[in-house]
Amino acid sequence: MKRLCIYLHLSNKVFVDVSSPVCLPPLKRLLLVFVVYKDDDYVVRLLSSCPILEYLYVLQHEQDNVTKFSVKVPSLETLIYFYRKAKVLDEEDIGRSLAIDSKILKKFFIADYSTNSCSIENKPSFDKAVIYVYSYPDDKFMRSLSSVRYLEIRLSVATVLFTSLLFILYLFIVMIYISNSYLRVVVFIAYSVLPRH
Repeated sequence: MKRLCIYLHLSNKVFVDVSSPVCLPPLKRLLLVFVVYKDDDYVVRLLSSCPILEYLYVLQHEQDNVTKFSVKVPSLETLIYFYRKAKVLDEEDIGRSLAIDSKILKKFFIADYSTNSCSIENKPSFDKAVIYVYSYPDDKFMRSLSSVRYLEIRLSVATVLFTSLLFILYLFIVMIYISNSYLRVVVFIAYSVLPRH
């Protein structure tokens, strides 16, 4: 009897080399915890080898060598992304980014306590989005959340201090605009820059 891998968990500085073609057609759940890649393209190749992937969990930190983590998976329904930064606050971030292009994405959770950027393409129909960020979410990112039914945002005090009044007004306009679809919005202000461990 042939067994198929539908769940894969790679962790603790596993080096992923997908220079030769990789094919993981039955894979539905993928967990990538502190994985090291050759470069940014290897992430794209790994994820494109999973044509029916539904659930992706990513945990990165500043020692990871990927600067642009691109998630382009048409079948993806749930994305959980954590970026853990060391407690050294004086260090500059190197301009990392998370790029998401998954049209049927329903659940999205991001916890990123650096100044990394995040972009979402193709405006998925979110059921739930939970966003804990240190940096200011730009307008394009916020517009991509317009279809969400449950939205939770946690901002650091530093982010709130630098956030314009327009962003706050935008949140209230979004709440009023889609109140007919039973939107529940929860906004938190985190009193520490980094999550407690």
